[in-house]
Amino acid sequence: MQAKYRYFLSIAWLFWVGCGNEPRLGSVSSSTGTASGHVEMAPAAPPPAGSSSKMASDSKQKPAADAAAAAANEEGTKPAAEKIEVVERKVIKTGDIEFETKDLNKTKNLIAKTVSDLKGYVAEESQHNSDYRKQHTITIRVPALQFDTLLSILGTHAGHFDSKNIHTQDVTEEYIDVSARLKTQRNLEIQYVQVLKQAKNVKEIMEVQGFIADVREKIESAEGRLRYLSNQVGLSTLTISFYTTTGVSGHPKGFFWRLTHEFGNGWEGLLNLVVGVVSIWPFWLLVFGAIWGFRRWKKGGNIFRFWKK
Repeated sequence: MQAKYRYFLSIAWLFWVGCGNEPRLGSVSSSTGTASGHVEMAPAAPPPAGSSSKMASDSKQKPAADAAAAAANEEGTKPAAEKIEVVERKVIKTGDIEFETKDLNKTKNLIAKTVSDLKGYVAEESQHNSDYRKQHTITIRVPALQFDTLLSILGTHAGHFDSKNIHTQDVTEEYIDVSARLKTQRNLEIQYVQVLKQAKNVKEIMEVQGFIADVREKIESAEGRLRYLSNQVGLSTLTISFYTTTGVSGHPKGFFWRLTHEFGNGWEGLLNLVVGVVSIWPFWLLVFGAIWGFRRWKKGGNIFRFWKK
């Protein structure tokens, strides 16, 4: 009976800790299943005879010793305090740039070589061509420390950027919070495993395993979030769009070419309109039928009689 009481008391305490409540001093169960708020101390033995003078001299030296001990403790706690305060910032950096180039293939090869030299990789690539413009878009990821170097190299090659947007997101607070919650859940899992070893029957085993499964799910979620944050912080993302235009001085084509081209587009549009009108012939049949019925009804005739006797 006492072992069962110990088991359920341990479960209740672990559940309390898992909810974020710290147990108060004096409320923790002992190995015998009892709670105690204080410890009885044996009465101090009287000082031996002839030691009064020694105690007097010790009492004079005690303030100096206490001051030295306090200074030592303060000095010993300074490094720990500094370690808590100094936290490495976790910053996610992303950006996008756009510029014009004279040779798409040359620019693409330059970007590929630069990314390889900076230990990055190409995450996504797309190409869009029109009558007036050919454009490539490449999304790359490079180590965060090489992000500014990459921008400098591309800026030298392009001369100037048509657009440049750089975004930074500080996730230090979230990273610390998730790390702390992960540490708490791992400690809680260890304690649940210890309780599981004390289970006496199948019911107790199933209850503790349920708690362990819930803690394990939270641990995996926190670990996944930390991996994502570490990946985003360690590797910066840059989307590069570079294009080239056809024609002289940035104009796509000459006037007569554009006139001929648009005339062809107009003829194509007319054909599409005719095809669209014909494709909805049931609608036109209903419209003409409704008009014929309305005109016959207005003249006083029977709209359901299609011939005269």
